Amino acid sequence: MAKNRMYRTERFRGPLMRISYAWQLFTPREAGENSRGGYGCTLIMPKKDDWSSIQAKIKECVTNQWGDRGAEKWKQGLIKNPIIDGAGKEARNKETGDLHPGMGEDVQFIRVASGADRRPQVYDQNVVLLTDADDCPSGSWGYPVLNAYCWHNDQNGDGVSFGIE
Repeated sequence: MAKNRMYRTERFRGPLMRISYAWQLFTPREAGENSRGGYGCTLIMPKKDDWSSIQAKIKECVTNQWGDRGAEKWKQGLIKNPIIDGAGKEARNKETGDLHPGMGEDVQFIRVASGADRRPQVYDQNVVLLTDADDCPSGSWGYPVLNAYCWHNDQNGDGVSFGIE
C-alpha cells in the first residue's frame, strides 16, 4: 500500500529564539518507545514576540495538506498545534511538576527535529560552523532554519511539526 505524501514547506528562517536541550543538536537521541531518535531541540520565545512566521507556516501546511476541511478542523482544535504553552503540562518535569528552566507563563515553545542521518548545521554570529555542544549551550539565542510539515498517526490523529535544518 502506498503511503500518502504529507505536505512540507520550503525551509525558512525562523525568528530569534532561545535554545533548550541544545546538546541534542550535536548528539542524536537514541530511538525509544516515544521517539524515533535523531537530532533536535526545544525553541523558546516570549509570547509577546512576533510568532507570525511560525503561524504562517502552520497555516500553509494545514491549507495545502487538508484544504478547507483542514482549516475547519484547525479552528476546532482537531489538528495538533506545534506551539506549546510555556506553563502547560509539557513544560513541566513529569515527576515533580516543576517548570523546566526557561519556561513560564510568558513564553511558548516548539520542539524541532531532524533525522539521525541529518545533523542540523549550527553556526555562530560569524557564520563559523559549530561542531561541539559546548560552543552552543542551552540558553543560547539563535535564528533557526526550519520547515513545517504535516503528519498523521492512527492513534494521535493529525498535526503539524517543525524540522530543523
